[in-house]
Amino acid sequence: MNLILLVGTNPLPNYVTALYFEKDIKALYLVHSATEPGQPSTTMTTKTVADNLAKYLKKNTEITNIEMVSLQDVANKKIIDMSLDNNLATKIATGQPVHLNYTGGTKAMAVHVYTYVNSKFKSNLTCSYLDSRTGRMVFDDGTRNSEDLRHTYKVDMKTMLGLHGYSKCRKPNKLTINTSKISETLDSMVQSEKIMTLLKLRFYLRIILYCDVDKVFKNCDDLECYISNERVLPWIAECNDVSNKNELSELMKCMEDIPLFELDGDKWSLRTKFDGSTFKSAVKELVYDFLDGKWLEDYVAGILTDCKEENDDVGFSLMPVREGKSNNDLELDAYVIRGHELTGISVTTGDSKLKAFELMHRVRQIGGDESRGILICNEPQEKVNTITKTIKSALANGDQTVNFEAFGIDSWKKSELEKIFRRFIWRITE
Repeated sequence: MNLILLVGTNPLPNYVTALYFEKDIKALYLVHSATEPGQPSTTMTTKTVADNLAKYLKKNTEITNIEMVSLQDVANKKIIDMSLDNNLATKIATGQPVHLNYTGGTKAMAVHVYTYVNSKFKSNLTCSYLDSRTGRMVFDDGTRNSEDLRHTYKVDMKTMLGLHGYSKCRKPNKLTINTSKISETLDSMVQSEKIMTLLKLRFYLRIILYCDVDKVFKNCDDLECYISNERVLPWIAECNDVSNKNELSELMKCMEDIPLFELDGDKWSLRTKFDGSTFKSAVKELVYDFLDGKWLEDYVAGILTDCKEENDDVGFSLMPVREGKSNNDLELDAYVIRGHELTGISVTTGDSKLKAFELMHRVRQIGGDESRGILICNEPQEKVNTITKTIKSALANGDQTVNFEAFGIDSWKKSELEKIFRRFIWRITE
């Protein structure tokens, strides 16, 4: 079979299609757009996408005969016909079977390429597309395969990222402080519904230790100058009051070795003097990094790990970097890939609505429009419902399903999150 794939901005459907037809493929033709000299340099081209697709198909399959077919203008039928005459028709012998899969590419490209190959290879031509909503291959005679390909053909995260031009992943910074006991205590507080007191303490710490709740301090001198300000002192008093609540007694004991609070008799109080080392460990790592969200990420990661099935690709703190770039432009707190269906999980104690939009942009960017997203935040249920409704409404496109749900603090218990993950990711209902 001569398989023709139309390459768009998302290579994943084409990759899966090639896996589906792999055993029958004699030659694979990747039809992509290209920028002609004289066109604006900003013109979208899918040549790089096609190159990445060819690279990973050769690496992960037995498909070796891959031809590039460049279209200089994907909207001009005359130019498309000329390109296909020169780069496609001359390479396919008379009488050989030809199969066009038109899942990728633009609508104009699909129409013009189909019209061309139908006129050239009509008696030997079959066509199909990959239905993203059902995960099934649909053929031009109306038949479709019976299995859901989303869970049949496995694509790991390394391949999924590589198809989009990401060559490596940055590693998250490791904390120098030992937070294992603190994490255990926080986990216990979630299960016993004491976590609201911690969030109240964190609220005061943010006001005190963040400059106008906007940015973090770069050094201890600036911080000490700020917290000596008279308008900050009432917040320190409130913080000290919360830190001595019975619900936080175990947590405060766990933090004895980290110089954020100091014990005077039987009362805890926030330190107001720091040197360089205590500033880094107590303020930057414990407050800015750990209490401000990493502990919740770790908590969710533990539950997700317990839920995973044997063949799933599960990962955390994903920060990939594109070829030729120094910084990552995509970040996921956690992800699960079942076959090639991607679910991204974002965990936040900050701006939940913004995080939700970022999450869905990122999972769709690498996994396609049918990718799924879960937001875990510290909002009340009423606001969480509003966020879910807003995201689904904003991203709705025709009859396409927006696979997103947000869950707030009422869902943080381990038993609740397990049910959520099993239902939303694994489709398991109890």
